Amino acid sequence: MKPTDPDYAALEDRVAHLEAQVARLSPATPSPGPAPTVRTVPLAEPPLLSPTPAAPLQPVYAPEPPPLPAGKPDRAIPSAVWIAGAGAVIFLIGVIYFLTVSIQRGWISPWTRVVGGAVTGAAIGFGAARLLRGPARSLGVALLATGLGTWTFAFYYGAQLAHLFPVAVGFGGAVAATLLAGALAARVRSDGAFAVGLATGLAAPLAFSSGRGSLTLLLVYLLLLTAAQLATVYLTRTGATWWRSRLVGAGGGWLVFFMVAGSGRIIWDADTQLALVALLGLAVLVVAWLPRHPEEPAWPDLMTLGNEVAVAIAGGYLWMHSGYADKSFSGWLLGLAVANLVLVRPVRSRAGDRHHDPLLLLLAVAFTLLAVAVALDREWMILVWSVLAVALAAMAWENSRAGRPMTGLLQLLASLTTALTTLAWILPAFFHSGGDPLVLNRVFVTGALLAVAWGLLSRTSGPLRTIALVLLQFVAVNNGAWELARWQPAWRVGLITLPLGQLLATLVYALAGAVVWFRGVSGRGDREQARAIRACGYGWLGWATLKLLFHDLAGTELMFRALAALGVGATFIVVALLANRRMQRAGGSE
Repeated sequence: MKPTDPDYAALEDRVAHLEAQVARLSPATPSPGPAPTVRTVPLAEPPLLSPTPAAPLQPVYAPEPPPLPAGKPDRAIPSAVWIAGAGAVIFLIGVIYFLTVSIQRGWISPWTRVVGGAVTGAAIGFGAARLLRGPARSLGVALLATGLGTWTFAFYYGAQLAHLFPVAVGFGGAVAATLLAGALAARVRSDGAFAVGLATGLAAPLAFSSGRGSLTLLLVYLLLLTAAQLATVYLTRTGATWWRSRLVGAGGGWLVFFMVAGSGRIIWDADTQLALVALLGLAVLVVAWLPRHPEEPAWPDLMTLGNEVAVAIAGGYLWMHSGYADKSFSGWLLGLAVANLVLVRPVRSRAGDRHHDPLLLLLAVAFTLLAVAVALDREWMILVWSVLAVALAAMAWENSRAGRPMTGLLQLLASLTTALTTLAWILPAFFHSGGDPLVLNRVFVTGALLAVAWGLLSRTSGPLRTIALVLLQFVAVNNGAWELARWQPAWRVGLITLPLGQLLATLVYALAGAVVWFRGVSGRGDREQARAIRACGYGWLGWATLKLLFHDLAGTELMFRALAALGVGATFIVVALLANRRMQRAGGSE
């Protein structure tokens, strides 16, 4: 069709008409700019049968299981593991029974028992090692316990009961089992494997205990097991964070010691055994802190606390069978206190901070107090304790005044020491009625030192300041009142005889109440302290009144008690009026 044809002209008119209608119906749109110039580049003609390029294939993944709820990790243990664990325990019990029956009936020779047990244990252990390298790790741990237990029991039986070879060989077999378990655990990164290796070694003495034996050999055996644990941890450069094996190795040895030592007649060699207990305690401390190990040890504080308590109890147990003087045991306790002080600096270097200091210093103070209690009589004990309390309180006050970082720790240690000494001082002070001179006696001097300690603590900063202020009043006021109450002279008023010492003690309570209450309403200090001081003042005034009416004047005539009550009441009213006038002048209120 040519542009000059009439049909072409009619078609062009119809297109223009349609475009005009579309323009009227459509919203106004900005006119497009000039069309961009496209530069065409000639391409080589493709082959006639060239395939159409296909999109790359995407990998198909299996649908992921739904995630577990937050905070609820999947810790389900397969039933096979429980069955294997129960089977391991039953199998080891069967090994012990079989060895016992074979001994009684003479079925097989002792050498056959030992060799058979060792071969059986090695075979089971080899199978357990293969399982530990695969997905069934928990099942492998259960079988490893069976294999190591059979191996260790065989060697322990051969050395201790059958006497087929020296004790060193039997101990060596148990140590070798521990080392192999540790090497395998380090290779497969299994805390449980190392834990069962240590547990089976510790169970051997209990399984074959006859109720009598050498505690010295047992301590040597426990030392060798601890040395094997340390060798494994240091040689493999791992295991510091394995809390199961660490707790078994640190606490299991002490548990075995106490169970064997209390099970029957033991051959005692106190000097050697005390030295071995000290060495075992030192070895467990190394297990707890692992100096120069690349990993940060888990739970060193708990292990240190349990170890030192065990060393103290084991030392006391041995001291009872040594024939030494009871009071000389204070040297053992004092040695533990010094050991904790020596540990402070290397532990700071190991941890890189001071957050382990409270435990070590608290243990040092506790063992020092125990050492003094063992070495001295009660009255001398609380006197030495009070001197220590004053020294710690002075250090806390000096650190608080200088703004040093150890203030809170020293305040806590001083408060605990002073509180314990106060509890030990109350009964002898309250019932002190001996022939000692007034003031110049140990009970009064102890109370005065405790008042000084609480006074220093009340001047430090921190949450214990108000409590220290209240206890300062309790100790200081009672110390003076109880001392005056011991005074025997009497005061005669007509036909009435009054105990002068008791009246002076009541006067001390009344004066203390008035002074303390007046101090509380004076507006000095913070509101919390002022409220506590006023409460103490009320308490002292009330106690003075009750003591006067129902104790001091209990045997007097009713008229005399009435006059005394009127006088005391009038005194209280006058003191209240004076305090109210002072408060109005100061513009404060209670």
